[in-house]
Amino acid sequence: MFKDQEAAIVARLRERLASDIAVQTAAQVADAVTLRQQAPCAVVTFNGYTAGESTGNGRVQAISMDWLVLCCARNASQGGASVAARNDAADVAAAALAALLGYPVMPAVTLRLADAPPPEYLDGYVYIPIAFTSRATFKGDNQ
Repeated sequence: MFKDQEAAIVARLRERLASDIAVQTAAQVADAVTLRQQAPCAVVTFNGYTAGESTGNGRVQAISMDWLVLCCARNASQGGASVAARNDAADVAAAALAALLGYPVMPAVTLRLADAPPPEYLDGYVYIPIAFTSRATFKGDNQ
């Protein structure tokens, strides 16, 4: 259900972000150590779904899929202070936001900005999440 949308998001970010920013999926970055080795990076994560309206005894179902793009940066200037890293992560986040707002991940299915968790600051690394939702209608093959 989400594989094609994930691939479209990753491709769009790889196309639009600077070449020194790694773009990965959560499956490719399984732990914090790997994530830190990728910085600066944008990590695309399928973050679940919400069922919407259904018709035809449940055979036609609207689904909102939640996506999280975790923008990560590290900056060793100023002794690894979070301010420089925050600025670098904010630049990655701004570029990701510009690339994905309203982007069609499937025909007639676009990404819309959603509420996101707060950023995290850890040992000179900053992680800024950006959340998106895509809403699609699926049809079951039960007749």
